[in-house]
Amino acid sequence: MRKLALCGALIGALILGACKGKDKGATAAARSEMDRKAAQNEARLLASDADFAVRVHDYPRAEASLAKAVELVPDDYSVWVGLGMARRRQGNKDGARDAYQRGYQMLEQAFKEHPEDPGILVSQIELMLLLDRPADARKIYDRMLRDYPNHPRVKAFVDNRELDELMNNPDLRAHKV
Repeated sequence: MRKLALCGALIGALILGACKGKDKGATAAARSEMDRKAAQNEARLLASDADFAVRVHDYPRAEASLAKAVELVPDDYSVWVGLGMARRRQGNKDGARDAYQRGYQMLEQAFKEHPEDPGILVSQIELMLLLDRPADARKIYDRMLRDYPNHPRVKAFVDNRELDELMNNPDLRAHKV
């Protein structure tokens, strides 16, 4: 009877172990997704803290929060732009330029993955203006008009003269490098 109980326990342990092994990949994927979402949430909180810091003119705090945020979500171009702006506010043009360029790289990658979204090109135009490269901004604008003439976002951009608005935006000009 003892042998039968021991045998049953061993079989149960083997079955349980086999099931654990099968779920391991699924569990790891679920854990990875949870980690990614937690990182995004933490980055949002850091970006919110940076926004508050900017409002009270505490630019070193804003930069520190955004530097942590880009470590958590390095593929989010908007966090890179925010980091660049915080650095520019402190007079660190080289640091701002580096951050803007990283943001632009993220947008290039996003556009490769989603070429159907010309809104990404609008963001690229903004970054070219922040990098004080209006000729490159104009090239992206022309490409957008050529490749997406009937897209609602492109039509709105043209109809609302958003390029001119961006080029004359005093806040954007204050953050140029």
